[in-house]
Amino acid sequence: MNTDELRSAYLSAVGSHMEITETPSGYVVWAPLFYSDGDGVVLSVYPDAGGWLITDEGSTLSHLIDSGASVDGAVFTEAWSSLARPNEFIPASSTDAESIQTWTDDASLGEAIHDVAVAAIRAEGLAYVRESRNNRRRFSTTIRERMRYLAAGSLFVSRGLTRGNGEIVLASGRAKKVTETIMSEGEVIAAVQALGGHSKEGREQAHDHAFTIFSQSALPPDRRYAVISNPDTWDRSLLKEVGTVAEVVKYNQPDDLDRALTSLVSALPVKEQPAMSCV
Repeated sequence: MNTDELRSAYLSAVGSHMEITETPSGYVVWAPLFYSDGDGVVLSVYPDAGGWLITDEGSTLSHLIDSGASVDGAVFTEAWSSLARPNEFIPASSTDAESIQTWTDDASLGEAIHDVAVAAIRAEGLAYVRESRNNRRRFSTTIRERMRYLAAGSLFVSRGLTRGNGEIVLASGRAKKVTETIMSEGEVIAAVQALGGHSKEGREQAHDHAFTIFSQSALPPDRRYAVISNPDTWDRSLLKEVGTVAEVVKYNQPDDLDRALTSLVSALPVKEQPAMSCV
């Protein structure tokens, strides 16, 4: 094997993990880089200010909050400001403190996409190396497992409902990631966001993230579900505020989520099953 063959083999392996989908507002890029739990880095690319805006849509910070990382620690907070802006220039209309973003022209677009993807992985590494990581089970994992259980049940199956990829469309046409989505015939009909947090700051961050997404969602408010971990520890004002943009589900035990979704799901028509042929 020579250097050209080695380069080709490496690029082929990288390319096999990369996907790009065109959307009405730009592109979605599945980068060939992965967080420590195996989830891939997903970026959005939008035409903006005569060039291109590349952003993770806040998914890295959301991922870290869900995993219990100390994103409110002094070291991480200080480093985030530079990590989140691989290229210092961002059009004023595009700033989003929770997202990793950069802006570029056509000539440097590929490099800029790579820079944002790498910054997402670096952010996770910094959060876990410089700040202590707790061993608590992630609340988002609990909710995903419960949704997997519900999706396999007769209530969902009889109505042709499935779990989506966790992406919802905003009123602007852009997409954002949430914990879970429910699909019917290829369309998202409901979104579920897990709101954990083992500290006051963590709960506020989870609230702010969910409120930002749901307040811009194209879904009707009664089809957005904010699922609250340990609800008795939450400030009532936070629950009241998120309740203006979503249905609040106080999660103390698994069937709390089941009951919250039953009224939506049971109102949907049961799909007719194909008749069995007799031989």
